[in-house]
Amino acid sequence: MEHNEKESPERIKTATLSSSTPKSINLGDDNVSHNTFVVLERPLDKKAKKEQLNKQKSKDITSLDIVRILNEIREEEKNMNEKNMEILEKACFQGQEILRIKRQKLQRLHMKEELRIMMIDTSAVPQMLQEYVHQWKKEILENQVKEESGVAWKRWVTLERRKWWWQWSESGKWCCLEKMVNVGML
Repeated sequence: MEHNEKESPERIKTATLSSSTPKSINLGDDNVSHNTFVVLERPLDKKAKKEQLNKQKSKDITSLDIVRILNEIREEEKNMNEKNMEILEKACFQGQEILRIKRQKLQRLHMKEELRIMMIDTSAVPQMLQEYVHQWKKEILENQVKEESGVAWKRWVTLERRKWWWQWSESGKWCCLEKMVNVGML
């Protein structure tokens, strides 16, 4: 340490100002404001310009792509909703058609049963059963008259592989047209 303290006066040099240097230097116009700050940026080279343009284009493209994709999704949802509505309408129509067919089958079965009852021969049965079947037939005829508003109507009946026209006459009786023709009533 002592060595450092004893530095020789030869090594210490002091800077002296020469009288030839001016005290103030004018670097520019006096009219320029000292408050302005000029950013000196290095101009972009070609590669940097391309990258900047590509970034800007990709931002524009992505926003356009997003809008396009959203529009496509909306359109697909609209199409799916329309298809679902069509499917539901078809299912509803098919359900109504099935109900109509079932009603027709039940109506045919009901008519067939009524015809079977109407065809019962009561001549060989006891009086009490004859009255019961007669009352049953009467109820069937009354219901049919109510359904048809009192208008004479015809039914096609297949019985023992023969086709007969049965008619509810205005007099309130079942008549077989074939028998009526044979007897000379028609």
